[in-house]
Amino acid sequence: MRKTIPIITLLFVIGCASQARNIMQEGRNAGTEYAQARKICDDQKSKKILKNDVEFMDCDNKIFFASFEKQNYPFMDLIKLFTLKRAVLAEQVDNGKITKAEANLEQQEFLMKITDIEKMRLKDINMEDQQENAQIAQAVNDLMQSIEKSRKK
Repeated sequence: MRKTIPIITLLFVIGCASQARNIMQEGRNAGTEYAQARKICDDQKSKKILKNDVEFMDCDNKIFFASFEKQNYPFMDLIKLFTLKRAVLAEQVDNGKITKAEANLEQQEFLMKITDIEKMRLKDINMEDQQENAQIAQAVNDLMQSIEKSRKK
C-alpha cells in the first residue's frame, strides 16, 4: 500500500484547453511535493512510531491530501475518495481481512476509476455536456458506495 502513483500523472489528455493543462500541472506539482513529504511517514514507520498500516496510512493520507490542496487542485472530492479508500484498505489489512497484495490491487483498480472520472472532468472543461456531468456524478456516487460496502466487510 505504500507505493502510490499520483492521480494526475496517469492522465494523458490530447487537445485540452489551457485550463485543463493548468490542472494537470497542479496535479504534477502536488505529486512531486507528496513524494518528498511522505518521507516523514516512511521515517516514522521505520522507527516504529507508526505501528500498523492504519497509522501509516493516516500519516500518508494527510500528506497526500495536503499536497493536492496546497496546489489548489480542483477535484479535491476525488482526492478525498482516494484517501478514504486507502484508509479502509489499511484497516482491512490490519484486521487480517485482506492481504497487502490484495489491498494494493484494489487500490490500483480504484485509482483507475478515479482517473477515468478525472479525465471526464477535464474533457468537460472544454465541452459543457449535461449528460456527461450526470455520468460523472453517478461514477462518483458508485465509488462512494463501493467504499461503504468495503467498510462493511
